[in-house]
Formats: sequence, C-alpha cells, structure tokens
Amino acid sequence: MLSISLDGPRRRRLVSRRELLRIGGLGLSGLSLPNLLAAQSLGATQGVDSTFGRAKSVIFLFLQGGPPQHETFDPKPDAPADIRGPFRPIQTNVPGIQIGELLPRTARLADKLAIVRSIVTDTNDHEPSGYWVLTGNVYRGTNPRTIQPSDAPYMGSLVKLLKPSDILPALSVAWIPDWCRLNEGVRPAGQTGGFLGAQWDPERFVGDPNEPGYRVEGLSLPERAAQELHRR
Repeated sequence: MLSISLDGPRRRRLVSRRELLRIGGLGLSGLSLPNLLAAQSLGATQGVDSTFGRAKSVIFLFLQGGPPQHETFDPKPDAPADIRGPFRPIQTNVPGIQIGELLPRTARLADKLAIVRSIVTDTNDHEPSGYWVLTGNVYRGTNPRTIQPSDAPYMGSLVKLLKPSDILPALSVAWIPDWCRLNEGVRPAGQTGGFLGAQWDPERFVGDPNEPGYRVEGLSLPERAAQELHRR
C-alpha cells in the first residue's frame, strides 16, 4: 500500500526508500515525488477532511458510446455544417455559455455546472482514451483491450483506498450496471484496482436497473420493511 501522510506536523514522516522507488515507477494518477512532498507539506497545516471538500458522494457517468460533445455540452456553432452536427446551440442561464438544444432543462441549471471543454487525448482510439479517463494515466501497456494486473487503478479504487466510506467501507465504490465492454468477452483496461490488487476493485452489481425486480444486494430493504414504508 502506498501511504501518504496528511496527519499534521507531529506525524509528518520522511519518504522511505521503498516508497521513493514505488513512486518513481508507478506514477499513481500523476502523483510524483514533488506532488507527494507538497501533499505532506499541506498536511502540516490541514487535516485530511479539509482536503477532500464537502461532497459526500460522487456519481461518475462513463458514457461509452454516448452522444458526442458537439451535440451536448460543446456545440460548434461557427464550424462547418459537417462538423457542428444537425442540432443548434441554445443559450443557458449563464451569459456566454451555450449547449445543445437537446438539453433544455440542463441549460436552466448551467450556473450549477462546471463544463470543461479543453480535455483531449493524444490518440483517436477509444480504448486508451477511455483508460485515461478512468484512471488519469496514459496507457503504457501493449493491448488496452485487455485487463492486466499492471494496469493503473481505476480512480474509484483510489477512493476506496485513500478515502473509504465511514459507514460502508466495503461499498465505498459501487459500479453498475455492468463492466464496460467493447464486444462480448472484451473488457478494456482501466476498470479495476490494477497494480493495487483485486481487493481494491470497485464492487460491481451486474444487472439492468430498468427491470422491475432490480436490486443491489446489501443495499435493499427487507421485504417487510419496504411494505411498511409503502403503507406510510
């Protein structure tokens, strides 16, 4: 386990030789020695909780095969017709920010959003680009269409390791409704705990949430309790 001390000045520690080698070789989501030392310095004046913000939970939607950006959050009104697509941009409730006309209700909430339009990857291939989005790391392996123990960990696995749930540590990261797949049996890299080990994989709940009987084991109410709440 790669430990990062943020407990304050009395418990600050030096970076061990073992950690130095691991940091140099692993590149944990962009974490390098300067990043680690800066984090330790920050820990001298801040507690762990203050560095994680006020959010209690995060919903991360990875829309593999989803709608393109120029039809949703990054319309190209000044681009040629064959680039900007068939849908027109609409104004949001923030002056100067437009999004696609398919999102009128979202347009009314734009002041609550942080829209980032500058993210790019250095490849046109889906698999290494998806790996970068899921892990924060450039793919260094030989076949991004396969999962390997040497892969960088999925960022949810880092949450599970560094900031687990106080209530349900085993369910710090829940992944639904299935693995990301390219074809049946093809699972691209970036979806596991990677070099951290399988114990840091996200908990997966495979199934179709649209099905009437869908439930997440361990998080569903017993039938009797559900009926009593329904009667209320």
